[in-house]
Amino acid sequence: MAISTPDSGARSILHEAVGVDLSVGVKGAGPYFNARATRLGLQGTSLDLPHAVTIGQQLHLTIFLRGEPLEVAGRVVSVGSTPFPGQATEVEIAFNALGEEQTVLLEGFILARRTGPHS
Repeated sequence: MAISTPDSGARSILHEAVGVDLSVGVKGAGPYFNARATRLGLQGTSLDLPHAVTIGQQLHLTIFLRGEPLEVAGRVVSVGSTPFPGQATEVEIAFNALGEEQTVLLEGFILARRTGPHS
């Protein structure tokens, strides 16, 4: 798999993101699968995916935050290379426009991560 460099949007997506280790359900064109979020911000997320996706692909994500899951949709803006078969690929996702409730939930989570102990 070739490395594709992030577009200018991808560089800004994770600018204000925080490091996380969260379970994420992913639904694209194929079957639902689980992934791990490594960074999370108001505009997007970075995921380690066990399945291949393509730049521009639309995904529906269920991000399992403490307390309640957050449902968001977005598109793939960059895909990293996979050095070994079977290893997860780092992918950046730009969120589609978030609703007020989604934004408030994400802002609260990000603020808590920045100001509190990480667990």
